[in-house]
Amino acid sequence: MFATCSDDHTVCLWDLRNMNKRVCTLRGHSDMVKSIEFIRPKGLILTSAFDGNINLWDINWSVTVSRSLFIALKRSAMKLQ
Repeated sequence: MFATCSDDHTVCLWDLRNMNKRVCTLRGHSDMVKSIEFIRPKGLILTSAFDGNINLWDINWSVTVSRSLFIALKRSAMKLQ
């Protein structure tokens, strides 16, 4: 599996055997996606975008596990100050 991120707010998963075949498109960001990190043993992808959100995706099910992780952490840190 190969993942790409894009300025169209999506992350696409591709079949390495056939790069013309998109396995699925992950939608959940509201601005350009800038980075992807695989968490291979768990089948998860962590993405960040210019919308200020970090999303955690379960690629086995093609669903968002958690949205806005950065915002939640930032709010928690602000409360501690």
